Amino acid sequence: MALQVSGERELGQFQVPGGAIVVRLAILNGKSRVDIRRYFSNDDVELAPTHKGINLSPSQVIKLVEILKEVKE
Repeated sequence: MALQVSGERELGQFQVPGGAIVVRLAILNGKSRVDIRRYFSNDDVELAPTHKGINLSPSQVIKLVEILKEVKE
């Protein structure tokens, strides 16, 4: 079964040493997914994705946000 992407957009990003963390929303096989992935700056100063990341359903994102609310700065 081939993976079908019917839409994708960037929700936001923030800089980290050597690149950025990018959050994207995609529709994969008709289902919403949130991709949080590390990107690195390549030689052309463009951001390129790495394998380091996580792909979550909207309900998993809600659970993650609940857990992260416990983190204090």
